[in-house]
Amino acid sequence: MSSVSLCCLHEPLLALVFSFLNCRELETAELLNKHCRSISKFVQSKPCWQAAIFDDLSDLKDTFDCLCQRLTHRPTFALIMLSVDMITTNSSEAMELINKCVPADVVCVVGCGFGIIGPHKHHGLLEDVEHTCGVMTVMYLPDVRLDTMTHKPFDIDALNPDRIVLSSLAQWTNGHGSNTTSESLALFDEDWSIFLVFVRQHAHHSGRMFLHALSHRYPGASMAGGLTGGPLLAVRQRGTWIQSDLVAVAFAGNVDVKFFSSRGCQSLSPAYQVESGGGDTVDSVTDQTGMSHPVTHIIPADVASLESPTGLYVGVATSAEAEQGYSLRQAVGTRRRRGSLVVRPALTAEERYIKFFALTSAAASDQLQARLQSSRGLLQQEHKEVLGAMLFTCSGRGMNLYPRPNVESQLFESSFPSVPLSGIFCAGEIGPADRAGEHLQPSEVLLAQTRHPMTTMQPFSTIFCLFLAPARN
Repeated sequence: MSSVSLCCLHEPLLALVFSFLNCRELETAELLNKHCRSISKFVQSKPCWQAAIFDDLSDLKDTFDCLCQRLTHRPTFALIMLSVDMITTNSSEAMELINKCVPADVVCVVGCGFGIIGPHKHHGLLEDVEHTCGVMTVMYLPDVRLDTMTHKPFDIDALNPDRIVLSSLAQWTNGHGSNTTSESLALFDEDWSIFLVFVRQHAHHSGRMFLHALSHRYPGASMAGGLTGGPLLAVRQRGTWIQSDLVAVAFAGNVDVKFFSSRGCQSLSPAYQVESGGGDTVDSVTDQTGMSHPVTHIIPADVASLESPTGLYVGVATSAEAEQGYSLRQAVGTRRRRGSLVVRPALTAEERYIKFFALTSAAASDQLQARLQSSRGLLQQEHKEVLGAMLFTCSGRGMNLYPRPNVESQLFESSFPSVPLSGIFCAGEIGPADRAGEHLQPSEVLLAQTRHPMTTMQPFSTIFCLFLAPARN
């Protein structure tokens, strides 16, 4: 098509045509005439996102080049997650390969998952926990400010949340010839609203304190991520690699993300009020009629028949929270002499209501499907579409929970077809707290998790991060 015939097209139609071009083709289109140049610049100003699974570290360059060919703009951020078997001892080799494949000005995070989720060039969308592979996600987010934080366990000062956040920012300026205090304070005062947080499994205690510090410093911010495995967790910014037990990617500006969590537990009992016990033990309870029962007499007996990978959960709540749902604890055993049930983590003094639950494949898939469909409906009402998505799911889910592979990724694909999805299996998931047995509609749960996020590190859950863009006309 000649430049003359291109000029005859209406601008919206021409923009639609140009949206199918990659960044190199758009640069070529700019040379045709002034009209094409303005349309090309407009298309390149839009956010873009791509992801793909690769089978070997030697495939990194081809994967990055292939993804860039499908973008309308050069990427500014890359997330590379590898299966734990891909990195054994020499993590520096992986970072050197990334340096050769991904330009130095692209902020890059690399880590290891207990399984990989993403689109494979031959097999479609996969949840792979059996093979050695990795997944690369690249994105361009215009008008978005992005920075990273790192921490080591010995840096954490639990008594001073602001100091935790400030010192994590200071590590980037330390030793790079800039004023550590002024630059860190400027970043500290930034209005960060979105965080992706990755914590190595052995540093989970420091990770919990770091999440508390972020929530204290940036109330209302949305956070998601997980506990990673393997020997490698590192971030490259300003051309420098830093390996750490904790990496957080912070976003601010024109970025719109919806995070939601789903677990899917089947209720096994009515609610009981704790009558006696304390700490991590419950001795006796009263039912809704006021009758007292030893707790060992009301424990559901048919948990084994449910084929739950987690065993029995004890939902706990305060009197004010009972109608909104229950926070889950693990039932770890009984003390026969006292007839007590041992629950961990321990109950607080205010948590006086309990209810029994079990994680089942049917309940998990039903809840996740309902929340994905509800998310799609809410986004249509807001005239937004999903640019790309990330999935952090427990390594105890997947084939350990469902009778067939790829259940959660296929549920996502049925609600959001053609949207790039990538993620990992984790040893603990970071995201909005999911409460069992809530009496809210899926849309109400999603709104509550989005507008009033209570970030926590929780087991056996699924966290979806939906990065949004205005819907195309």
